[in-house]
Amino acid sequence: MESVSSLIAPVATRQARAFTTAQAAAVGIDPDALERWVRAGHGRRAQRGIYVAGPEPDSIDTRRWIAVLAGGSGAMLGGLAALSAWGIDPRSESAVEIVVSRRTRAMHGARVIHSRTLDPEDRKNIRGMPVSTVERALVDVAGRRTAEELCKLISEAAFRNRLNRARLRRCIARSGNRAGRVRLERALRLYERGDRGVDSRKERRFLAKLRRAGVRGIRTNVWLYLDGERIRVDYLIEEWSLAIEFDPSGHERPNVRREDRLKTALCAANDIAVIRVDEDRPDEGLEAVLQHIATNPPAPIDRALLTPPRSRSPIGR
Repeated sequence: MESVSSLIAPVATRQARAFTTAQAAAVGIDPDALERWVRAGHGRRAQRGIYVAGPEPDSIDTRRWIAVLAGGSGAMLGGLAALSAWGIDPRSESAVEIVVSRRTRAMHGARVIHSRTLDPEDRKNIRGMPVSTVERALVDVAGRRTAEELCKLISEAAFRNRLNRARLRRCIARSGNRAGRVRLERALRLYERGDRGVDSRKERRFLAKLRRAGVRGIRTNVWLYLDGERIRVDYLIEEWSLAIEFDPSGHERPNVRREDRLKTALCAANDIAVIRVDEDRPDEGLEAVLQHIATNPPAPIDRALLTPPRSRSPIGR
């Protein structure tokens, strides 16, 4: 007679070692045999009805499979975990979130997103695991992210050819008055006008400082097309033709300094002022921005500098 381990191996291998009692029964493993298998140290019970083969520590894929299986029929990986699985948000590589269409019990170690608006087009598979589409995941995380952060995620998804804007709009429309809907719609508008959002915590904090100080019309991670070159600036205040570069650690490297000088020279040649802000001294940078606005009259940027021609070479990718 085959052992429990050999009988369940095909299923467990497909599902990062996780399986359900129903899946075990389907290959001829009864509950008593499963319990003896656990007592012998060949696996463990992860939660009610869910088991994990082998003694190894759980990988992130194992934890996600446990959550999806525990969610029952129709459950799928969602939210930040789905964005991580699609390669859109590496910051969420440890996230475990599932989306379900029915009420289910709270789940230790996993966020459960309940939704009545799931549609068949919201569902995909990655290596056999049911995963929400990028568009659905964006809807599910919108209440936890700023418009600029969402814009960054949209930009990353588009760069990786993972985004369908028509599908995103349909998903937003199905969400009704869901938390974050207005924010996600704004993020999509920001992306479509050319913004690419913010990602790092320090960038987000500096943007918040600018807004609290009364600075308006701030664009984020914008491409400029200057004298045959394409450059990207971290922040742009169009009304003052002011570019703000937020410099992280390592900006003293010679090659980075050369690129900085070239960007500054190109901006100056096109009547765009540049203020460099050290990420470790944001208050000094804020003061410099406010001083510039206070001592210079508005000088709106030439809109042609924001319009991509057919071919440019990029600086600051």
